[in-house]
Order: sequence, then C-alpha cells, then structure tokens
Amino acid sequence: MTTKEEFLLEHNRLSPASLLASEEMLSRFRAEKAVVFKDNDWSVEKLRRPFIIWMTSLSIQEKEEIKNSASRRAGQAKTGTAIEAFNSYPKKRGVSAREGRGLQKDEAAPAERRF
Repeated sequence: MTTKEEFLLEHNRLSPASLLASEEMLSRFRAEKAVVFKDNDWSVEKLRRPFIIWMTSLSIQEKEEIKNSASRRAGQAKTGTAIEAFNSYPKKRGVSAREGRGLQKDEAAPAERRF
C-alpha cells in the first residue's frame, strides 16, 4: 500500500517542473475523482496517469486557487503549535545576528593588556 506522501514524492521525482504537484492538489484530485480510489491506496502505477491528465486539464486560474487555498491554510497556525509559540516571541528590532544571545563579540583589550 502506497501512502499519499509516498505518491507525491515519487510523482515529483519523475515529473518535469511544469508537472510538480502539492499535497493540496492531491487532496483536490481525490475529492474530484473519488471513483478512481477503491481504498486509501495511492498506487503510483494506477493513479499517476489519471492524476497527470487531471492536472493538465486544470486552468491557470484553478491552479492558482489551489495554491492560494494552501497558502491560507498554512498561514493559520493552530493554537499551541511551535509556529504559534515562535511567532508570539517578542522581536527585537535593530539587533544584528552577531549581537544575538551568545554571539557577542568581545571588545578588543588594549595592546598592553593582550600580552
């Protein structure tokens, strides 16, 4: 049995840049072509050709809608996730990476103290 993630990896490995897919595209394909699925098996041999035909039949606008819906979902952090915790961390403005915690550069000691 092949999982959705395995199908996506194999399809993208075999495809040119113009036919690369995303999980959102696979989800939409599954919803629209439920007849092709007998169970939760994402067999590359059975589904890749129908998926490519379906994907190439999409208009540019439909592809953009799928991409935008995925972006909106990705931007909505769930409560209690690491993303939400990171985004709620107070940000310091005007601080360089070197000045960040643990990366301070020691000031040079005067010449007579260095030796």
